[in-house]
Amino acid sequence: MKKYWFICLLLPFCTHINSTTDDNKIALFDTTQIQWVSKDVDKLKVIRINKNVSTHFVLMEDMQYVDISSNEIAGDNPVPKIVRVKPLEEGASGVITIVTQKYLMQYMLLYDADLKNVVSRYTIPYSDVRSFLNNEEKMTPSQLYEYTQKMFVS
Repeated sequence: MKKYWFICLLLPFCTHINSTTDDNKIALFDTTQIQWVSKDVDKLKVIRINKNVSTHFVLMEDMQYVDISSNEIAGDNPVPKIVRVKPLEEGASGVITIVTQKYLMQYMLLYDADLKNVVSRYTIPYSDVRSFLNNEEKMTPSQLYEYTQKMFVS
């Protein structure tokens, strides 16, 4: 029954499927149906990047998931609390989404040719995070530690 309702909710969005065969590209949705997405992108904090500098995002918790919206920007996770990104070519820009056990952060990555404006290390402040509840995690390590300390003391 849940699958049926999910399909019914998606059906209005799927009615605007376009197909262009001249250059083998398929446009899945009419852009008028998804304009609301761009409103949030305009409000994202901008982090300037350059192909000659790796940008490191330092997190307060272990990272669970990272998404970079562009194939022109490479990224990896050298240690659990650091995400490293670097554009592969000049002009590469995109959005990075980082999810931890409790928080979700998003930033606009903009290419900047001037190295003075480029960020090599960005420690994510709590003012940038949005609360996020990961259903797979019942307790975060800090909550578990606090709970065991209370049990030990009592």
